[in-house]
Amino acid sequence: MQENGVSSPSWDRGIGASAPFYALATFVKRARKSTPLFDGRFVAKHARPIDKFLAFLHLVSTSGFIISIFLMVVLEYFLL
Repeated sequence: MQENGVSSPSWDRGIGASAPFYALATFVKRARKSTPLFDGRFVAKHARPIDKFLAFLHLVSTSGFIISIFLMVVLEYFLL
């Protein structure tokens, strides 16, 4: 992506906080537009098959985590 003049976000230097943005931009077209925090225009174009697999794995695991937290809260409310 640096060949197209797109660098990593200035707020993400080292801990990988931009990974969710890259994962979303790989699969969701609306997430590919340029925003002040993240420029996702070239993400899908430069994503390799392994990047797509890792992005899918990230999205599935994050979704599962959020659903499990929601279910724990709801079940605790109704069972107690």
